Amino acid sequence: MESLKPLVTSFLVFLICAFVSACDYLSSDAQVLNEFRESTPFAKEVGQCVGATGNVEWRVFQPPGNKNPKLKVIEATLTKGEDRLNIQWFYNLETKISEMAYAGKPGEATNRLFMVMNIGLFCVQSIITGPKAGLKSEGEAPQQPVAEQKLPSRTVAPQSSGAPVEAKTATYKGAYFEITFPADFNVRPLDATPSMKTSAALFSSPDGAMEFYIFSPQWGGDAPGISIHPETEIEISRKSEKGRSSGVEGTYTWTTITAKDKSYTRMYQDFLSTDASIHWVIGMKYKSDATLQQFKGQYANFKASLKQFSDGCVPTSSTVC
Repeated sequence: MESLKPLVTSFLVFLICAFVSACDYLSSDAQVLNEFRESTPFAKEVGQCVGATGNVEWRVFQPPGNKNPKLKVIEATLTKGEDRLNIQWFYNLETKISEMAYAGKPGEATNRLFMVMNIGLFCVQSIITGPKAGLKSEGEAPQQPVAEQKLPSRTVAPQSSGAPVEAKTATYKGAYFEITFPADFNVRPLDATPSMKTSAALFSSPDGAMEFYIFSPQWGGDAPGISIHPETEIEISRKSEKGRSSGVEGTYTWTTITAKDKSYTRMYQDFLSTDASIHWVIGMKYKSDATLQQFKGQYANFKASLKQFSDGCVPTSSTVC
């Protein structure tokens, strides 16, 4: 027995060291997570998306293949009933700057536009309608990944990456912009007529279930027709971050507004330059989650097609700006 004492002692020392190292590791991750939450405004509000009965699981890890020890990935997995959403940020331990890297259903490919939409949609379902818990509202189409969604014959189902879909389109020409939209949508200028003098317009699907919105003036200005109506609507999310549009520094803001009676949701992406000389807004209004899934691809096309002209010249077959 005496001969075993050194071995036992060494083993206990090993266990203690391993335990202390593990505690230090966990403590370090906890510290990183706390610092991240303090420096990232949206991270503080993540819990609001799952409500009182949902759950948020956090973890911190090193990006695969990354050799920068100062760079971490912060991941939040939100669960509400049977709905799950993963949100990941890159986080620099030295600068305390974070950048959203992913937001979507676990394992599902997405892109930057749909990341914001995925967060907004998840929060809308959680805050307004509560957890699905495997059930769906009467008359509501079952939700499927975009790649599996059966769309009308006039479109081609988008890939899971959220790529724009092919569909028959028409071109709308305003005073300082042009944009393409689904050919069967109805167009309504919002600030002037004829269309060549407008800076804002609304595009509605034949059944009125989906509307696309664009505001793109020559310089700055206030976007018409999208102010919140406090008596009938509530703003459920707002996120801002610095960025550039056409090489100009400014702030992007993503806003989600929903009707108090749950009859529709409005979502907008807004850019305002630092000197307020440039301001544009693009967005949509939809009546149900099924409508959103149906027109996601066409909205991506709509957004990607925007062309802006600072001098009011719109290129044609006989005119070059």
